[in-house]
Amino acid sequence: MSVTLGIDVGTGSVRLYLNDGGKGESYEAETTTYHSGNFITQSSNEIFNKILGLISNLKNKDDVRAIGTTATCSMVVLEKVQVDGVIYLKPFDAISGNDSQQKEMQDIILWMDNRATEETKHLNSLLKNKDIAKYVGGSFVPELGVPKLKWLSDNFPGRQLVCFELYDWINYLLLVGGFNEDCLVEYKAKTFDFEDKSYAIDGSIKGWPRAVLTESFGISENIEVGGADFQIGSASFPRVGMELGQAHTLFGFNGALIGNGCIDSYSGWLANISEPNGLEDPIGGTLAMVAGTSTCFVIASEDESVNFIPNIWGPFNQIIPGVRVYELGQPSTGKLFQRLFNTFDKFIRKNVSKDAAASSVFEYLEQETLKLSTPSITQVIRNYFYYGDVDGNRNPISDNTMSEMVIDGFNYDRKLAPIIDNNEDNKSFVIKYNLILEFLCFQTRHIVETLQNGGFKIEKIRVSGSQAKNRRFLELLSNVTQLRVTCVEVDSKYNVARGASFIGNIARTGKFEKEKPLHTSFTTSYSNWSKSEILPTDKDKDLLLIKYGIFRDMIEMQTKFRRLVNRDY
Repeated sequence: MSVTLGIDVGTGSVRLYLNDGGKGESYEAETTTYHSGNFITQSSNEIFNKILGLISNLKNKDDVRAIGTTATCSMVVLEKVQVDGVIYLKPFDAISGNDSQQKEMQDIILWMDNRATEETKHLNSLLKNKDIAKYVGGSFVPELGVPKLKWLSDNFPGRQLVCFELYDWINYLLLVGGFNEDCLVEYKAKTFDFEDKSYAIDGSIKGWPRAVLTESFGISENIEVGGADFQIGSASFPRVGMELGQAHTLFGFNGALIGNGCIDSYSGWLANISEPNGLEDPIGGTLAMVAGTSTCFVIASEDESVNFIPNIWGPFNQIIPGVRVYELGQPSTGKLFQRLFNTFDKFIRKNVSKDAAASSVFEYLEQETLKLSTPSITQVIRNYFYYGDVDGNRNPISDNTMSEMVIDGFNYDRKLAPIIDNNEDNKSFVIKYNLILEFLCFQTRHIVETLQNGGFKIEKIRVSGSQAKNRRFLELLSNVTQLRVTCVEVDSKYNVARGASFIGNIARTGKFEKEKPLHTSFTTSYSNWSKSEILPTDKDKDLLLIKYGIFRDMIEMQTKFRRLVNRDY
């Protein structure tokens, strides 16, 4: 048997995918996220226990031969402590730094945490005219790992800290046996000193030479960057799928190999390109869209003429030999819907929960949208507009000061709905929901055009993640971008975990076959595969293009506004 296990640590859940030659079993458990202003954190102890709980439910655990892990681009913070002369790693509270023995210590600084805004400004002032800036699109944003590392360095001088990429820390725990009864972990990590001119994928913490961290970024020598491969001294960035060792016997696996992991967006991309005929088009012709709480886009190129693109992260060559990979994204996608639901919480509890025909809020909104769709919802809400960079813009503007802008159509058509901010009105709820869908599609077109200007000839968008379940959204996306849109219909939300199982397969086979079709590197059976392809139409095309032009105008106007009102008088 060649069963591989994929572990995906998402923003609000952990998902496992047991891949048996293309036949998959999926498992999920929710995790807790702690919000305190700009501080957004999690507990790695809680997350790891949730993973172990799911592992205990696996039907054929004994057949697992390899494990791959992927996770959000979050950072785990540990502190070195000494017990009876032995050094251990202990979860470090990334909010207060206190020494509480509580097991649910907030030791994960989540990707969406925005505490490091001032550190981001400082680092960007240091990046001017530095070659390394090109790999992060020219500047850092607060989501990235380096500003968070700088925040730790500035706020906890003298503390002996070891920081991990989240996927690395989960693999580390699988290798050494997890936490002991005192929530301590054996210390095997050593400070990485990557070779000169090395860099980190997506501006994360792992991959920079030590001199860059200390001399270029001003990060204290007391802060180490750990990894799960226990290498000492100078090293190249470990490729995805590189064998790290065997899972600890405590977890009940029969010698399962651990493959070096990656950030979740790349795992989703690996799953996307592994579909049957996944490379029927040139490798740079398909844009992978991993759409969840945030949306990450990944595109690859074998063309050496496609190089650095302003405000786009990459190219990175650490994923697949001979393939240059670029990444970019929207920080607020699923989060926009959550904010909307929070705003209309009273209305939802009063009305939606009593609607027997709707199994979810999304289904309710889709049903109500259909009632307003004469001649079409796009036509009905034509006088309303929403620009939703509530957490700043990650790409392709790379400006964390961007924010919301709203045009309310109430005074033009008072028969349609009360003002857009009426959070007790059904039509206002539906309008705001559909404006979010429009915004996400406009922002995707902006991303596509940026990549096209950089040399890519994009022919299709392949969508995975929770948002792939909304076919009407996919149709709107196709019409706004005027591109083909494909998606995985079966277990779309487990697509990233499925990609992680492929990472385990690389560890098992010891190779990554870069052949066409690329999916032959991973598995041979697709008995449960189902896909959908949507072609662009002319439905509301002219109106959507007009509103997209307004979208671009709003970006320029907001940028101009901030520049003018913040200048020295």
